[in-house]
Amino acid sequence: MIKIMKKGLSVVMTLAIVLGVFIINASATTLSSSYDSDFAKIMSDNFYSLLTFGSDDNGLANYNIVSKGSSWNNVYGSGFNGRYNYIRYNSSSPVEIVSKEGFVVPYGFTISWEIFTSASESGTSELSVGDLRFVTDYGAKTLYLMLGETELGHFVTGCADATTFADQYAFNQFTIKYIDGVITVSRLISGKGDTTAGNWPITWTLPDGTTSTEVAMPAEADFAYALVKWKTSKGVGEHAYFTVPAPFNSQYNGNVPMFSNLRFNKNNGFSNLQKFADFVDGLANNLNKADVTKARTVYNAIVAGGTSGLVNEVAPLGVLIKEAEMALLEGATCDYDIKATAGGKIYCDDVLFVNDKDNNPIDFGVEKTFTAVADPGYTFSYWANEDGGVITTNKDITVVTNFKTVLTAVFVADNAGDTVTVRFNDYTGNCVAEIATAANETVTLPAMPFTYGYVFKGWSINGALYEAGAEYTFTKDTIVTAYVEKASTTYNVRIIGSETEYNNTYTYNTKFEIKFNRNLLGDNEKFAGWYNGTNIVSYDEAYTFYVGADVRIEALIDKTGVTPEPIINVTDVSVVSDGTKASFLTERWMPEGVQYIESGAIYTKDLNLTGKLTVDGVNGTTVRRTMSKYNTSRGQLRVNLGSKDGGSPFYLVGYLTYIDADGAIATIYTSVYTATTTVAAN
Repeated sequence: MIKIMKKGLSVVMTLAIVLGVFIINASATTLSSSYDSDFAKIMSDNFYSLLTFGSDDNGLANYNIVSKGSSWNNVYGSGFNGRYNYIRYNSSSPVEIVSKEGFVVPYGFTISWEIFTSASESGTSELSVGDLRFVTDYGAKTLYLMLGETELGHFVTGCADATTFADQYAFNQFTIKYIDGVITVSRLISGKGDTTAGNWPITWTLPDGTTSTEVAMPAEADFAYALVKWKTSKGVGEHAYFTVPAPFNSQYNGNVPMFSNLRFNKNNGFSNLQKFADFVDGLANNLNKADVTKARTVYNAIVAGGTSGLVNEVAPLGVLIKEAEMALLEGATCDYDIKATAGGKIYCDDVLFVNDKDNNPIDFGVEKTFTAVADPGYTFSYWANEDGGVITTNKDITVVTNFKTVLTAVFVADNAGDTVTVRFNDYTGNCVAEIATAANETVTLPAMPFTYGYVFKGWSINGALYEAGAEYTFTKDTIVTAYVEKASTTYNVRIIGSETEYNNTYTYNTKFEIKFNRNLLGDNEKFAGWYNGTNIVSYDEAYTFYVGADVRIEALIDKTGVTPEPIINVTDVSVVSDGTKASFLTERWMPEGVQYIESGAIYTKDLNLTGKLTVDGVNGTTVRRTMSKYNTSRGQLRVNLGSKDGGSPFYLVGYLTYIDADGAIATIYTSVYTATTTVAAN
């Protein structure tokens, strides 16, 4: 599902005036941690031991056996001194055990279990909560985290054979936590026969090649009514090793429990009060009914079960939640612009859609599916966003309407026998070349555009991939899109002073969300910003950036405090693409109370014109400008410059234009940075 999010508080302000409500406060709220234990108590009050298995003596428990082995003897068994209830199964057939009822766990849950299998050299086992699946592939000796059939991450154990794999992973306890919007999976003992207390988080390899112990839960995940399941393939057997360690053997009376001690609890999705406060603050920038309902649910739980101090602590958040609720009152409508280009129409609920927000209002926050239908002689191409970028090439698009929903269905003409237009887009949807040619004329596909951090693999035309230089015959107006894969190059990232410190290598565009560790503050000390060794890059305690080069970022602390001012930096200068490109990375930051206008870079190849590198000095020929297309107060911009003449120097400044607190327009600049290409660009 694609969610069209609100673009800024100015739109909220307009709607709030109509409804007669307050504006949601977008400034950060900081809560004390002194009530976190009370908050944890409220979470644990929602604990359910749901799927404890029965034994031979106490009959059926609350699960169904869907399939079973051919010899289904001693299905239930009591474990070590009655401490464990478990289920054994035969290996001659696949096994599936399903909870008899589903559980509503939309915001978070924790599930723990023990697995004891044979030293299988093939087959799989998995535990799932709804569509979330934790899969063990015994042949590949690999663990997978899946949402349905989509891989979220995998972990190659590195075990040499089936025996060593079982030592570490077949005899084990696992816990999956879904909390704070992310999934973590931990092993709770280190291996067979080892009951040493511990917590070993699994480090997943994510689809983009990066690694992390935290995996973001995709937005499409739905736990409104989730069944818990346990499955094994044929061959993951009943009997275990013939050389089970004696202490282990005696603990379990000679019986090896296959799957046992399943514990399940649901929670409201936050690990501490500050996480909840951050979420509520975020309502101002991501307002939808589900988030308001979630915030209200947690707030009501605190009011019902918290101490007076805890309730007083979150009282300001209750006001913000109420304001958000009022913004979603029945009757609030979406300020939309959903239109089609020439050559087609849009339908909604099988009715021709009229793009008229006044006479055809759409309620705020509802889910709508729009279908693009081409006229004769035209073909649907793609749905575009507000900036013209491609959202999807599927004719159907489902959105949750927000304060400003902008969509365009783009159609192209089937111009057989006439002149056709071929547009070449980079992977972000930006047009890098456009040609006009006769229909049925053979065209040589151009060279791939360079994009820092990615490797171009070919031009995608009607679902097929073609190399640069290949020939193709176009019969109608066509959009050709560059297909890319993230480069394998990694960059060193060192973060000092955050709640989680980092010192590792990561691929380009890996997202980092770090938060200052307030435990580092001494008496009368204050956080003074994040420092990259040359400049302050942010004054926010919670700082987000994307990996674009080697970087070392450290939290600054002093006793005098700081007055945040707008920041524009050039944080990396490189010569890349085999010497054909000079690459500059800029980064901007603005404090509250300052309105963003634009930012970017101004550059020249003439040393004598470096004094003209200002907004007023831009002439489009000898002094040029490139602007960020994102209208945000914090962000990064990578600028790649090439020349047809090898050995060309480029001189560049970063700039940021804004309206200050007094209403005056101001522009700030970086120093002049330079890089020289060594090879002529294509």
